[in-house]
Amino acid sequence: TTGTVNSTNFTLTLAEGVYIWNCLATDNSSQTDFGDNNLTVKVDTTNPYINFIDVTTASGNYSRSYIDANISATDALAGLDTITFYIYNSTELVLNTTSSSSPFFINTTGLTDGIYYINATVNDTVGNLNNTETRTIMLDTTGPYINFTNITTAGNNSQSYIQANINSTDALVGLDTITFYLYNSSGSVLNTSSTSSPFFINTTGLTDGTYYINATANDTLGQSNSTETRTILLDTTTSTINSTYLGPTLVSYGDLVYFNATATDNIELNKCQAIILLPNSSSATVEDICSATLNYTVPQLTGTYNVNFTAIDNANNTNISEGSFFRVSNPINFTISANTTNSSVNVSIKMIDPLTSYIIYQNETNTSITSRLPVASYDFIFRTFNNSVQITMRGVNISEDNNKSISIDKTSTVSDYLKVYAVETDYNFTNSTLLINYSDVLYSNEERLNLFTCTNWTFVNRTCNSGWITITSNSTQNTTNNTFEYLTTSFSGFAISESAVAQSSSGGGGSVGGAGGAAPITTEEGLEISDDATCDDGIQNCQLMFDGLALCEEDVDCGGPCEACPTCYDGILNQNEEGIDCGGECDACPTCYDGLQNGAEEGVDCGGACQACPTCYDGIRNGNELGVDCGGECSSCIEALAPEIIKKLPYFILLIILLTGGYFGVKRVKKKMEKDEIEEQLVNILEKSFITPGREEVRNNREEYIKALELYNRLSKEKQHKYYETLSKFHSEVTYLENEV
Repeated sequence: TTGTVNSTNFTLTLAEGVYIWNCLATDNSSQTDFGDNNLTVKVDTTNPYINFIDVTTASGNYSRSYIDANISATDALAGLDTITFYIYNSTELVLNTTSSSSPFFINTTGLTDGIYYINATVNDTVGNLNNTETRTIMLDTTGPYINFTNITTAGNNSQSYIQANINSTDALVGLDTITFYLYNSSGSVLNTSSTSSPFFINTTGLTDGTYYINATANDTLGQSNSTETRTILLDTTTSTINSTYLGPTLVSYGDLVYFNATATDNIELNKCQAIILLPNSSSATVEDICSATLNYTVPQLTGTYNVNFTAIDNANNTNISEGSFFRVSNPINFTISANTTNSSVNVSIKMIDPLTSYIIYQNETNTSITSRLPVASYDFIFRTFNNSVQITMRGVNISEDNNKSISIDKTSTVSDYLKVYAVETDYNFTNSTLLINYSDVLYSNEERLNLFTCTNWTFVNRTCNSGWITITSNSTQNTTNNTFEYLTTSFSGFAISESAVAQSSSGGGGSVGGAGGAAPITTEEGLEISDDATCDDGIQNCQLMFDGLALCEEDVDCGGPCEACPTCYDGILNQNEEGIDCGGECDACPTCYDGLQNGAEEGVDCGGACQACPTCYDGIRNGNELGVDCGGECSSCIEALAPEIIKKLPYFILLIILLTGGYFGVKRVKKKMEKDEIEEQLVNILEKSFITPGREEVRNNREEYIKALELYNRLSKEKQHKYYETLSKFHSEVTYLENEV
């Protein structure tokens, strides 16, 4: 039935936990009943647990573009409701994502370089909240900024140093190291580092060559970046101009002038050009003359054109060769006539610019030729007769000497002359040189060839009307090229002839005669050559032999065609010698008193034909001895120590003295008799050798000389002196005859 409805409010203070509750209702009739369902009450005042677990990116710097997060959260009572993950930077929220379960993994990729912050929050079902720490993460996938700034060397340079100034920055993780590299084809030249920017390097004392530089910067994450690599040429050496060519050096307007040069550079040549400075102060340039011969068309402007040859290398080092030039003058139709007496023989003509020695014109003819040439003074060179004769005329002005001629003749009709030429011309010239080659003629002695001139030569009749004169000045003979060169201001007849030559005793020689009686009759040494010369005329001269040859004496009446001249080495007693080859004009003859060891001596003035040399065993006190055969160079003398014996035995000693004196007295008499006998034997040997005629067999016998020497050595000094000279002559005679045999 319908009853009364009653409600009750109550409040309980409960500890954290989970509670189940229901309501029991009792009516007035004591009827009770619970509610249909038990209710659960959770009492939860604790925040959920949350944290980052493994693989979550920690605070720090990373060279990558992603961030990982792994979140763990729990709530033991009320239970988890939501986990929220945040990524943000200084300007915006980058990511906000949620999950209702744990663990919660997030991988965020494609992030740009920068500083990021991450954290996460969690709430349970009753609204309790918690959050993680905030992590700061720097992502940096880009190397530092780096570049070369001003003053860093680049390109080609004429210097011996390389400078570099390097700027580098890293806005995120920061700069770690800047490294500078300098190298060439052989390897590293310099490798240096710095931790700060800017980084300045100055490398000096480098040799010429090609170098390379670059630099690398690293940040603290190891990210790197590099500059460009610069190629640098160092070249402090100027190019070398080896040769230049300019020609012709004398032209008229409208003509072409050609240029060429050779140049080298230790590295590389860039430009090679001819810079032409015109008379009106303007200029023109002919490029690339080292690669080809290029031309320049001369404008209608007369005067001198100066030319500078220039070589420039890649480092702009410039070498200039100055001093070259060419001249421009008005043209003229110039006619020249040149001929020989033989119409089949042409004359070679060269016209040379005297300022540069450049051949402006050349041709050959035996009549006349006409050519357009610049007006100027030229040097003319004419050659003919197989180049055996050449005439050079200097300073011929072609505007004044137009339509003139030169004639050249060669004849062999003049006797006594090997070659004869004649020259006739009406050209005006400053001076001239005549060059005659004689390699095609026969002669005996080239040194005796002479050049002659005839001052009055009749060209038509080929005759000399003035006689031939030897040219003694302004003439040069070249025996290597077989030529005579003669500087002259006029022309006429010219000839080559061989003069007389004398033959010395050592050979050589030549013919006597020639030159139409003008040849000398003496040798170069001034010796007379004569048919009447003899070996007893008391004159040193030359005897004319046969075939025109002369043989000259070496001294007055001796040597050459005569008997040999006497000398101090001929083994003959001649001249005014005192002995064979000694004394007089020769060295003094040796003696036993000249203080020299000479002749047959065994020592100075002793031995051989002299008194025997002293020894330590000859029983005589001589030399520097202190006693008989003792002291000096001999063994030392021993002093006799017996005074007491002498006192005790006076009579005995006296007896000995008397006996000894008697003995030596007898011995001296005997020895004198023996010496007289020795002297007699020596005289007999010497008389047989020098007095008795026809005894050459004795003089040839060295044994006789040895016997005589032994006897001589046994004589006294006084008697030795008596026979010294004779014995010396005996020795010389024996030696001479032995040498002859």
